[in-house]
Amino acid sequence: MLPLNTSSCPIFTLHGYIAYTYEEYKHIDMNATLEHVSKDLGSSGPALATGIALALVGLVGLFVGARLVRPMLVLICGCAGALAAQAALFNIDALLSATPCVVGGVSIALAAIIAALLGLFLLNFAFFMGGAAIGLALVSLTFRFLPMLDVDAFGWGTLDGHGLVPFWAAALVAAVAFGCLLVRKKEQQAILIVLTSLVAACFVTKGANMINASQKGPKVPPEASAAVLLVLFLLGAAVQCRRHKKRKAEMQTAYLPYTDTSAAPQRLLRP
Repeated sequence: MLPLNTSSCPIFTLHGYIAYTYEEYKHIDMNATLEHVSKDLGSSGPALATGIALALVGLVGLFVGARLVRPMLVLICGCAGALAAQAALFNIDALLSATPCVVGGVSIALAAIIAALLGLFLLNFAFFMGGAAIGLALVSLTFRFLPMLDVDAFGWGTLDGHGLVPFWAAALVAAVAFGCLLVRKKEQQAILIVLTSLVAACFVTKGANMINASQKGPKVPPEASAAVLLVLFLLGAAVQCRRHKKRKAEMQTAYLPYTDTSAAPQRLLRP
């Protein structure tokens, strides 16, 4: 079989291109690059193109952003898994010399699929950790404003200056409760709609400002930009909520139970 460490293997060629690009990137002066980009964005052409790109991306995220979060997360995790697998194959000499080209390709594909499947659960894990952080913050604030509750009950000892009971017990309960609350699909969808609408509104507003500045338009006061951002945020959230409710209603209609009325008794009519 064709070995992996030969130029005839397409995976070896792809790895060589990635390694070459990485080495070129390492020698780039990031400060000079950022200065060059900032100078280019100060001119009309690049600023106009960048503003249009930001506005288009923001418009897409404004109306369907919440539905794109999970697919994008799966895609990013799949790419990360493939890159990690090829890095392991080409940086461990024993694997590189003993792995055929076909086996290496299958291994990279399997790693990408497994990482993509893990990406499906990564969002739930992130929401659980976010809910747990909220629970811990609420307990910490409560005990900060009510220091008389922060005692060492039952003499079970202290940890980091707080008693195991009631502080750490309450923190554990609150973390698990809020984490489980945010794992629910309804709460997740609401949070994703709010976050994607806000980020997309910022993108659209920034893009519009860059387009206006590149075309030497009138100066827009910050208050007007903030008002536009708020309107776009509310519009995007309203549209996404409406689309989500409509989709949910269609799914519920599609799964309505079917009732067979063919065997129902028929009433005889008199002649």
